[in-house]
Amino acid sequence: IATVLEAASRLGWPACRLRDVEIREALVLPEGTPYSLNLQVTMEDGGVGFEIYSAPQDGDDWKLHASGTIEPLREEAVRVLPEPAQ
Repeated sequence: IATVLEAASRLGWPACRLRDVEIREALVLPEGTPYSLNLQVTMEDGGVGFEIYSAPQDGDDWKLHASGTIEPLREEAVRVLPEPAQ
C-alpha cells in the first residue's frame, strides 16, 4: 500500500483515498530470493486504478497481490496521465 500512496504523491495527490482495495494474496518475500515488484496504473473516471504484482527475478510467474482505485481528496487535483506509448 505504501507503493500505491507514493504513486499518488507522484501524481500530485498528497492527500488521497483508496477505494475498492482487494488484497488477493499476501506479498511475502522469502529471504535470499530476489523479487521484482510491478505497480500498474490506469486512468479511470475520477481516479487511477492500480494493480500490484510480484515475480522472482529469474522467472515470469507474475502474481497479482492487490488492486483498487486511488482517488484524490480534492476534485480539482485530478489530472490526465499521458497516453501510453504504442
